[in-house]
Amino acid sequence: ATACSAEARVKCIGHGWDLLHVTLEEVLANADRFDRTALDGVTLMIDMDVKDGRHITHAHAMTDGRWPRGELAARIPVLKSIAAHPSLRESFLSSWWEPTKRLSWKDDKSWADFAANMGTLAYLAKEGGLPGILVYNEDYPKAHQYEWNPAADGDYETTAKLARIRGREVFGAIFREYPDAVLLAFWLYTQENEWNRPAPDRPRQLAEDNRRLWPAFLDGMWDV
Repeated sequence: ATACSAEARVKCIGHGWDLLHVTLEEVLANADRFDRTALDGVTLMIDMDVKDGRHITHAHAMTDGRWPRGELAARIPVLKSIAAHPSLRESFLSSWWEPTKRLSWKDDKSWADFAANMGTLAYLAKEGGLPGILVYNEDYPKAHQYEWNPAADGDYETTAKLARIRGREVFGAIFREYPDAVLLAFWLYTQENEWNRPAPDRPRQLAEDNRRLWPAFLDGMWDV
């Protein structure tokens, strides 16, 4: 699959199941092959063991606990080498924004850890010479993070306000580290399926009627 953006010219970013299962070193080892394609970049995965015995991964950034920035910073040289190739200079560091188990919107520590992880990822992208981060929020784990759960969340209005705060925390961490970061998203607002049939004239009201939290979370992005 490719995601393309019309700017001075079309940019093509490669993404697929194959790239989900390779290391940064494997991408770099095959850079000459990528250079023989029309690609401008690919999606890159953080997937590594750390000294405290944990295995951390882009796919579990919301539930890994706080990533050790110092250990991840050791990946910056390989990121710089990747970004030096014409077929890879527009590569994005991947992050999945659906947890394996739903986070309580009231859980300050878990959200602070996730925000810190996204700040670390933004730091790696900036120092590695990459344009930014892939935000991928398709609910493969079926955690229903961004759907209101009255039993767990309490009333909808209060939860939506809290979701907006969490959005400010997570996106704020990114932009503090990398003010010019580019965010590439496969879904973003199109996760709200009803908005596409056709685009409604009252999207905010529709989100509130359906008790959705993702739009409120994204409001936090615009706040920062």
